[in-house]
Amino acid sequence: GGAGLTDSDKLRVSLFEKLGFDTISFDAFAMNELDGGWVNRNLTDRAKQDLIMNVMNGAIDFGMSQVSYTDIVFYGQSNGAKVVINSIQSYDPNPRIKLILSEAPPPSGYPFLLDVQTPTVLFFGELDNWGGKSENDLMWTRKFPYQPISNADWVKKQSENGRPVKVIFYPNAGHGFH
Repeated sequence: GGAGLTDSDKLRVSLFEKLGFDTISFDAFAMNELDGGWVNRNLTDRAKQDLIMNVMNGAIDFGMSQVSYTDIVFYGQSNGAKVVINSIQSYDPNPRIKLILSEAPPPSGYPFLLDVQTPTVLFFGELDNWGGKSENDLMWTRKFPYQPISNADWVKKQSENGRPVKVIFYPNAGHGFH
């Protein structure tokens, strides 16, 4: 995500490991000798996503090189959530990649892929207005002039095209609720 590898991210990794998952997790900002706080104040979402994508590609290549990895799941939060949706494009469909979990992808940064074959679940806090102009400027429905497709529009289009994409809302939660 956009804040680097926080305590919440480390907790999520430990929970996945307790459930029997091998987990590759990274802080794309620290790996590039950048502080997450500085990144959030000084880089655009696209620049953050570029940093995350570059490391994600290496993680995917590593995971795909492991013969024993047959049930691969991509998980990203915030800017990382937009990256995991877009990182699949070179591998989609791939029977080893079972699921994309995308927690609160921003509408900014990378454009949405037009056609996703891999089962994908987007999930949001129903009150997620991170970076919005008002309480009602929700991450789920927000659009930008340079990217006029909201998360809601994208999910609807994927559904209309029979793609395995769905969304889950968590009541009374905001951005990064994990």
